[in-house]
Amino acid sequence: MEKLSFKEFWRELSEVERADFAKRCDSTPLYLRNVAAGERTPGFPLCLAIERESGGVVTRQTLRTDAGTVWPELADGPTNLPVSEVVCAE
Repeated sequence: MEKLSFKEFWRELSEVERADFAKRCDSTPLYLRNVAAGERTPGFPLCLAIERESGGVVTRQTLRTDAGTVWPELADGPTNLPVSEVVCAE
Protein backbone atom coordinates (compact mmCIF):
# COMPACT_ATOMS: atom_id res chain seq x y z
CA MET A 1 0.00 0.00 0.00
CA GLU A 2 1.45 3.34 -1.06
CA LYS A 3 1.60 5.99 1.67
CA LEU A 4 0.48 9.50 0.75
CA SER A 5 0.51 12.87 2.41
CA PHE A 6 -2.95 14.04 3.35
CA LYS A 7 -2.68 16.76 0.69
CA GLU A 8 -2.03 14.15 -2.01
CA PHE A 9 -4.80 11.89 -0.68
CA TRP A 10 -7.30 14.77 -0.54
CA ARG A 11 -6.49 15.86 -4.11
CA GLU A 12 -7.32 12.39 -5.42
CA LEU A 13 -10.87 12.47 -4.00
CA SER A 14 -13.87 13.79 -5.90
CA GLU A 15 -16.12 16.36 -4.24
CA VAL A 16 -18.63 13.63 -3.34
CA GLU A 17 -15.86 11.41 -1.94
CA ARG A 18 -14.52 14.32 0.10
CA ALA A 19 -17.92 14.93 1.67
CA ASP A 20 -18.30 11.24 2.49
CA PHE A 21 -14.76 11.00 3.87
CA ALA A 22 -15.28 14.08 6.05
CA LYS A 23 -18.53 12.66 7.41
CA ARG A 24 -16.85 9.35 8.29
CA CYS A 25 -14.11 11.33 10.08
CA ASP A 26 -16.74 13.38 11.96
CA SER A 27 -15.45 16.53 10.30
CA THR A 28 -16.31 18.80 7.39
CA PRO A 29 -14.85 19.06 3.89
CA LEU A 30 -13.85 22.68 4.59
CA TYR A 31 -11.90 21.78 7.73
CA LEU A 32 -10.19 18.85 6.02
CA ARG A 33 -9.32 21.08 3.06
CA ASN A 34 -7.62 23.41 5.55
CA VAL A 35 -5.73 20.44 7.04
CA ALA A 36 -4.64 19.37 3.56
CA ALA A 37 -3.46 22.92 2.80
CA GLY A 38 -1.45 23.03 6.03
CA GLU A 39 -3.62 25.81 7.47
CA ARG A 40 -4.94 23.68 10.34
CA THR A 41 -3.40 20.99 12.51
CA PRO A 42 -5.77 18.08 13.08
CA GLY A 43 -6.51 17.06 16.65
CA PHE A 44 -5.40 13.65 17.82
CA PRO A 45 -8.84 12.00 17.44
CA LEU A 46 -9.09 13.35 13.89
CA CYS A 47 -5.64 11.94 13.09
CA LEU A 48 -6.87 8.51 14.11
CA ALA A 49 -10.03 8.92 12.04
CA ILE A 50 -8.10 10.01 8.95
CA GLU A 51 -5.68 7.09 9.28
CA ARG A 52 -8.55 4.65 9.81
CA GLU A 53 -10.79 5.98 7.03
CA SER A 54 -7.94 6.24 4.53
CA GLY A 55 -7.12 2.59 5.17
CA GLY A 56 -3.69 3.56 6.46
CA VAL A 57 -2.71 5.39 3.27
CA VAL A 58 -2.39 8.56 5.37
CA THR A 59 -0.69 7.96 8.73
CA ARG A 60 -0.82 9.80 12.03
CA GLN A 61 2.91 10.44 11.70
CA THR A 62 2.40 12.42 8.50
CA LEU A 63 -0.42 14.42 10.06
CA ARG A 64 1.38 15.33 13.30
CA THR A 65 5.09 15.46 13.91
CA ASP A 66 4.39 15.00 17.63
CA ALA A 67 2.44 11.76 17.15
CA GLY A 68 5.03 9.82 19.16
CA THR A 69 4.29 11.88 22.26
CA VAL A 70 0.66 10.82 22.23
CA TRP A 71 1.05 7.33 20.82
CA PRO A 72 4.30 5.95 22.34
CA GLU A 73 4.28 3.00 19.96
CA LEU A 74 4.99 5.51 17.16
CA ALA A 75 8.00 7.11 18.84
CA ASP A 76 10.45 4.78 17.08
CA GLY A 77 8.64 4.41 13.77
CA PRO A 78 5.40 3.09 12.28
CA THR A 79 3.18 0.92 14.40
CA ASN A 80 2.56 -2.73 13.66
CA LEU A 81 -0.85 -2.53 15.33
CA PRO A 82 -3.91 -2.31 13.13
CA VAL A 83 -5.49 1.14 13.38
CA SER A 84 -8.65 -0.44 14.83
CA GLU A 85 -6.64 -1.58 17.87
CA VAL A 86 -4.98 1.74 18.63
CA VAL A 87 -6.69 3.91 21.22
CA CYS A 88 -6.27 7.67 21.36
CA ALA A 89 -4.46 8.72 24.54
CA GLU A 90 -5.99 11.76 26.24
